Amino acid sequence: MAATVSVHVHLISGRTVSLDIEENAFVEALRQRASSALAVGTGKLVNAVGHALEGAATLREARIQSGDMLMLHVRQAEVIASKAVWEATTTGWWQNASFAAILGDGSVATWGNAGAGGDSASVQDQLKRVQHIQASSGAFAAIVGNGSVVTWGIAGNGGDSSDVQDQLKNVQKIQ
Repeated sequence: MAATVSVHVHLISGRTVSLDIEENAFVEALRQRASSALAVGTGKLVNAVGHALEGAATLREARIQSGDMLMLHVRQAEVIASKAVWEATTTGWWQNASFAAILGDGSVATWGNAGAGGDSASVQDQLKRVQHIQASSGAFAAIVGNGSVVTWGIAGNGGDSSDVQDQLKNVQKIQ
């Protein structure tokens, strides 16, 4: 039987929960339990020196011991709207917008005009650890955790960066 580890998980607000978990459990299991116990969205577990803990590691591998204090960093969802795209219909012209939200776990949800960025299914597997999203008229560009850029939406409005993808490394900001 594996040993049990008792840890304290804090939010930046000061709220705390103490949890007992087996040392051979994954960090991801601890993160899920802490999120549930604190009744907050998903976030990242951070150790006392500020390093994010890898979810696929066991508590033993992550060197988590009884008495450790961890921080659950919960990111607020951020919603970005594209500039409206004017479309012709049988009854006239109308604006159609699309939206993207960076969720607390760094993933992205999209909705609205599918062709103008409201459907990110073709790049969803690349939208991990998203740091920032910028919108144009009908397209989105996201900086992901490794500093690369992922684009989707209307190709001519910035939704296709394949011609310059090899140059989009270590990107700090998109405008």
